Amino acid sequence: MKKTDFFTKILPEMKNYYETENYIFVHGWIPCNEQKYMNGYSVYSPMGNWRGANERAWEKARWYNGMAAAKCGVIEKGKTIVCGHFRTSWGHSVIEGKGRDDFGLTSDFSPYYNDGIIALDGCTAFSKIVNCIVIED
Repeated sequence: MKKTDFFTKILPEMKNYYETENYIFVHGWIPCNEQKYMNGYSVYSPMGNWRGANERAWEKARWYNGMAAAKCGVIEKGKTIVCGHFRTSWGHSVIEGKGRDDFGLTSDFSPYYNDGIIALDGCTAFSKIVNCIVIED
């Protein structure tokens, strides 16, 4: 598998983020400071010059829950960060209080919108939903 075009051509060309006038596109979130707690939750705080963060910071950021980070205030003023990786049902349940749980039959896997964030991960393997939006910038 490591000899396929995906590994030899596509992965090396991937960027940590793509930025337009009004949006920043990332996998998980932008690099920031994460503090993990015993209950499994993390608290995030802004990192100065995240655009210039090293590869280790970007590797970690790819796996962050962007909705939790945005809720903690890790956003980019004047921009909306569009992210994936973490199921949108978490934001609808935990932040908005919709549904009984964030991962079950009553979960809302539609795109999650809030100040500074659009989250898209519909947890396709479970929900069979692929979220698609149109962004004009």
